[in-house]
Amino acid sequence: MIFSYSRLSLYETCPFRFYMKYILGRPEPVTKPLALGKAVHKAIELKINGMSENEAILAAIIEADFHPEVTYEEVLKLLQQAPDVKGRTEIHFNLPLDSSSGIQLQGYIDLLQDVHFWDWKSNWKPYRVHDTRQLALYAWAHYENERSSSSQRHIVFS
Repeated sequence: MIFSYSRLSLYETCPFRFYMKYILGRPEPVTKPLALGKAVHKAIELKINGMSENEAILAAIIEADFHPEVTYEEVLKLLQQAPDVKGRTEIHFNLPLDSSSGIQLQGYIDLLQDVHFWDWKSNWKPYRVHDTRQLALYAWAHYENERSSSSQRHIVFS
């Protein structure tokens, strides 16, 4: 079985929702925060990779399946709040938890710059790095994939 930080977090928050979504396969409704987060992530990724701001926003709105509550102006505002940085984007990892269980952990690091990795958040309530285990999981993945003993983690709220 493959787990991600979001799957584990959902299980921790509400085991019944986890069961409905991942065991029974019932889709959850796409809320505005979910669609907006997806759009902003995509816009930041595309802009970092050289796409113009306008094209990045349009592609991001498509990525969010034209959610009726996600507007060009809102994505633009959040995109402009993101730092202007360069690096490798959307770094996928899939690592075995151990050698015998078959359990794997996967995720996507939003931006990787040498030993720095970044995670974009479009939450309205900022929190500290140590309030979540997501970046600790990403640090472990970075260590396993890059064999780097040091890393610096950044959460960016837009």
